Amino acid sequence: MARLMEATKKLNAEAAILPLWIEPKVIEDGKNLAEKSEQERQVEIAARRQEMEAAAVLAKKQSEEASVVRARAQRELRDRYSQEARTAYNELSGIQKAFISDDTAKAGEFASLFPNIARWKQEVAAGGWELDKYDDELVDYGTANWMGRELEAITVKAMISTKNAVRGEYATVCFVTSYLMDTEFKMRRDAMAVECGASDKVLSDWQTSRSFESRWVAR
Repeated sequence: MARLMEATKKLNAEAAILPLWIEPKVIEDGKNLAEKSEQERQVEIAARRQEMEAAAVLAKKQSEEASVVRARAQRELRDRYSQEARTAYNELSGIQKAFISDDTAKAGEFASLFPNIARWKQEVAAGGWELDKYDDELVDYGTANWMGRELEAITVKAMISTKNAVRGEYATVCFVTSYLMDTEFKMRRDAMAVECGASDKVLSDWQTSRSFESRWVAR
């Protein structure tokens, strides 16, 4: 306002300031409009929150239902293929346990299948470590493709504890091992071994590239 008055003086123009009367009703209407807009915004926020909560409840319900279906399918798989899976597991577990326990009769066979575990064993032995405990479990069993033929595939997770008397220490390592069982040619093929920490992706890639179909884990 002050600048406007200064400008009129420079132009030698007369200016007058007149009071502007605003009806109370106009002020009240503006206030009501502002309050209404805020109420509408709050209503919209509340409605959006309810939609998100409802979506979360639905997603949880669907996840729980999917888990139930998956668990039922997995029980059916294991009931149907338990004998075959157990036979395959016993074979891999047996040669693995024998190798770790220094059964020389089977050491060469296992070492040729899993050279990285063989190197690990040599390194820990050279460092004064010896076997303390061995335990394993069946991870997966199913079929995979090898040169157009369907072969059984087995995966086992082994937990190996070692001890070092000189250092007074214990250490634990975990391996996931897999191979294909070619009964037609009496061969174990396409062996894979990886430490458990990196096993999820490695095993998934190994199974995918071989068109693996699980008879043990429902996905």
